[in-house]
Amino acid sequence: MATADWLRLKGNQKLTTAMVGKALSDNQQKRLANSAESLNRNVAKGFCEKSVDGFFVTPEGLKELGYE
Repeated sequence: MATADWLRLKGNQKLTTAMVGKALSDNQQKRLANSAESLNRNVAKGFCEKSVDGFFVTPEGLKELGYE
């Protein structure tokens, strides 16, 4: 979710799990074993919402990341 927020701050409005995985790889970070499962867990917690062409971080997700 933090990587998705980082991508959002860089101007990406339409996020995908592939974008998150590529960002992690491009920045020499540990890859997600199952990014779709991770997204589904964050959706279940209310931290992200799926959309037609990807997903976005919800206000609850931003709060969980430390935004007020």
